[in-house]
Amino acid sequence: MRKIIAIIFICLISAFLMTPTTEATTKSYAWNPNKVYIYYGDINQITYTFMKKKDGISYWKAKNQGINDNGKIEWTDTYTFRQRETKNGLQWELTGEPKKNYFYLAYPVEKGKTFLNWNGTPTKIVSTNATVKIKAGTFKNVVITKTTDKHSGIQTKCYYAPGYGLIKAGHTTNPKYPYETELELKKVTNKK
Repeated sequence: MRKIIAIIFICLISAFLMTPTTEATTKSYAWNPNKVYIYYGDINQITYTFMKKKDGISYWKAKNQGINDNGKIEWTDTYTFRQRETKNGLQWELTGEPKKNYFYLAYPVEKGKTFLNWNGTPTKIVSTNATVKIKAGTFKNVVITKTTDKHSGIQTKCYYAPGYGLIKAGHTTNPKYPYETELELKKVTNKK
């Protein structure tokens, strides 16, 4: 009996020691439920606040506010945003449960990896170690994904920082020109 227990123990220790522990398998790109995320777009500000977690899906309240040229709020709407992080990747959804086979960021994170995004368009990880400076600060080891829409030709780049999730998104209609920022993380605060 002791011999069997010793063999099982050795197998468990060996399995633990052989389990890959690369950064790609340990980093999270999901939002932290204890934080509030504030993003700025061209004409709006969106604040995401954690509400609850159910069946592996995190529910976030999104408060979207339209801002005029003088910085004044002209309109406000709210909606529920859903986020799920699994061993296969990070998923989001505005209207229902995140689609099981589509990702915003597929895991493990590896440069050159291609996966299908939320609408089935191929997305490629073009960098896993970028340093990006935005309003919310400077982020290291940022993952950059690039998607080209088959119909319009618009290219989109998304930037994900470990522990923060999406920090910036931009697009271009011509890859010879710079990407226009659509959304950028302005501030992260502790949830009250």
